[in-house]
Amino acid sequence: MGWWSSQRYDQHVRMRAMVSGAVNDEQTTILLDTGANVSVISERFAKKLRLKSVPNLGRSIDVQGIGKGALTTKRRVLVKVTLERRLVYEFEMWVLPHNAGVDVVLGVDFMIPAGVRLDLYRSTAMLPGETT
Repeated sequence: MGWWSSQRYDQHVRMRAMVSGAVNDEQTTILLDTGANVSVISERFAKKLRLKSVPNLGRSIDVQGIGKGALTTKRRVLVKVTLERRLVYEFEMWVLPHNAGVDVVLGVDFMIPAGVRLDLYRSTAMLPGETT
């Protein structure tokens, strides 16, 4: 099961849904972000894992986060995402030089098909097969 973490942004404390996981078997903390339409991995983490780009067919993406200005990338990678040591997915992510406080952000493009459920009232993040 995931957990909620507080993070200070712009003089406000905001809660974030986190889960333990791994990318290509490298352990990391993953942010579950319902405000993100796409999933991203940091440029630094992608380099550390020596991830190879997949053909982008001329596609690019502009990502607007909570900071000023948008980030643009044309690079995508295919990774193995493991959540809570038991759920394994193969998924394409965009590579960005982001500063989200974590190396991996899973957006709704991942969470909906994977069956991840966030209960904002109870402050819980549930993975497929988990019950309250």
